Amino acid sequence: MARVKKDPLKAVLPKKTSTRAKKKTSSAHYVLIIMILVAVIAVLAVNILDYNPAASHVQKELPHEDSVKSQEKPSDDKTEIADEIKDEKNDEKKENSEENLPKQVKVKSFFISVNEDSGKIKYIPFERSVPAGNDLREALTVLSKGLSRDEEKKGFLSSIPKSLKVHSAVIRGGIAYIDVSSDISHEAFGDIALSRVNQIYYTARQFPGVKGISITVNGKKVNSIGQDGRIIQWPIRNPL
Repeated sequence: MARVKKDPLKAVLPKKTSTRAKKKTSSAHYVLIIMILVAVIAVLAVNILDYNPAASHVQKELPHEDSVKSQEKPSDDKTEIADEIKDEKNDEKKENSEENLPKQVKVKSFFISVNEDSGKIKYIPFERSVPAGNDLREALTVLSKGLSRDEEKKGFLSSIPKSLKVHSAVIRGGIAYIDVSSDISHEAFGDIALSRVNQIYYTARQFPGVKGISITVNGKKVNSIGQDGRIIQWPIRNPL
């Protein structure tokens, strides 16, 4: 049998790898590279999500719930300012309401004082506050309102009925022309009728320029006051 000679180069050189083995090795390399890339992408994605300038900006802009509540709740300073504004508005309303009210003036209305021993009648002035304007009419109107309880307890009287209405009061040529309701004659007997006229007379005489009075009833001239039929010549310049 012939002896086969071995090639010495085959023993030294590495054996050639087959094409199939090469394909398997390259495929494994690709898979490994793809896995590494996927892992890197995943890490980068996580980092990007953790640091999102837009998201952090939105978070900074959105107020925290506690801060919103604290902003909604007024501070003490704001409360004080609000109270001061309310007080100023109330003061303004008060001033406006006071401006709308008619101004008050002081007048005198004359009532009766009787001396128990002599029976002599005196006409005593009582100061009253009335709306400014027709001061004479207001002073006469106060007569029908009468006296206060304290004044009555002190013994002062009034012969003017509370139902009396003063329709008008005008001063012309030194005479106060006064128009009243027919109540001036109600139960006006004897001295009561005279005292009614005198209370009106003294009350009217306090105003500058008034030297006498002339009384009409519901716009009509009358020659007497009361039930006794005593004739009165108007105007009168002295008490009856």
